[in-house]
Amino acid sequence: MLVADLELRGPSRLDWVERTWLSGTGRSLPELQAALQALSVQGGADVAVPRARVVGAYRGFVRSGHALAGHPALDLLSWRAWDAVPDYVALLRAMRRAILAPMTASTGAQAMHEMRSASR
Repeated sequence: MLVADLELRGPSRLDWVERTWLSGTGRSLPELQAALQALSVQGGADVAVPRARVVGAYRGFVRSGHALAGHPALDLLSWRAWDAVPDYVALLRAMRRAILAPMTASTGAQAMHEMRSASR
């Protein structure tokens, strides 16, 4: 449904999709996946909605840090949207901090040193 909506209304409808679907508030994971799939289809076609606009929407979604933020990675890679790399680097660093913080509090200094050394 969203694919057809974007096809008929074009780039102006993408703002609505970002606000209504990708904001992450009040949407279930299947609904978000459907919205991301619609963007994938439109970005892949690069006709009714320019791929550059889809890349921008994807980047905003990645920066939101949502649980599905990794979903657009394959599209961005296949489209060679290298501008999105810093967004993913920031996301991965934030995830690493979120994972390591509880471990730091519950493990000894030696264990943390070993974990950090292993991740390099």
